[in-house]
Amino acid sequence: DLSMCQWMTTRLVSSSVDGTVKIWQDHKVQPVAVLRPHDGHPVNSATFVTSPERPDHIILITGGPLNREMKIWVSAGGKGWLLPADAESWKCT
Repeated sequence: DLSMCQWMTTRLVSSSVDGTVKIWQDHKVQPVAVLRPHDGHPVNSATFVTSPERPDHIILITGGPLNREMKIWVSAGGKGWLLPADAESWKCT
């Protein structure tokens, strides 16, 4: 899966069956961040979203089909590009 950030068009996110989510920046060969959000399970989907009230806060949502889990990641300011959002995750039923 591949998704472009509407609010930062130089960033892309890819998800993979190898269990990784990679954040890419244009003109760079290597990803700027590699996440393993679902304990090594394949990642079915990854997409960027934002709130209309806070367009400066970019959020990444990842979903794994095998463990039926969704995780939300938020922008991290100066410490790095993404951090888990207070370790919040939901099991889909």
